[in-house]
Amino acid sequence: MDRPPAQNALATLRRLLSSADDVLGRLLAHPLFPRLVQVFERMPEEDREVIISVLEREVTTRLREAESKPFGADHTAHPNPRARLYLHVYESPADQPDPLRADLILATARAARFITAAGGALQPDAADAVLAAFRALSPDEHAAMVAFHTEVLALLARSRDRPR
Repeated sequence: MDRPPAQNALATLRRLLSSADDVLGRLLAHPLFPRLVQVFERMPEEDREVIISVLEREVTTRLREAESKPFGADHTAHPNPRARLYLHVYESPADQPDPLRADLILATARAARFITAAGGALQPDAADAVLAAFRALSPDEHAAMVAFHTEVLALLARSRDRPR
């Protein structure tokens, strides 16, 4: 015989409350949960959807990469503690830093770190790839690369003339 509707509703409510109590207990037991809630509450309301979407996308990507190991067994993804979620927008063009200068400084520093990490010379596979790229250049592009690297070498020599 079936239960009366009131008893079914009460049993369903008890299961729902028990499940909610379990979920809430697990969340409250995690030491980072209060911080997450505090940050969310302080976040401007209009930013919340975008920030949550970014977090969802990044976590999904991280989990997929961990499962599939797309770059081989020696590759793992880690959170970037210096990552930024907000893009700084300047009100007037006069207030903006020179993006080309900033990009050049960053690219030059990255190249120097890459070369240093590679032992100061191109590995054979990398040398083959660079040579293939150079061979694909037009005569004008080749001349521009020669002029550019000649100037870079001169700047590199001048960089040692000035104390740090």
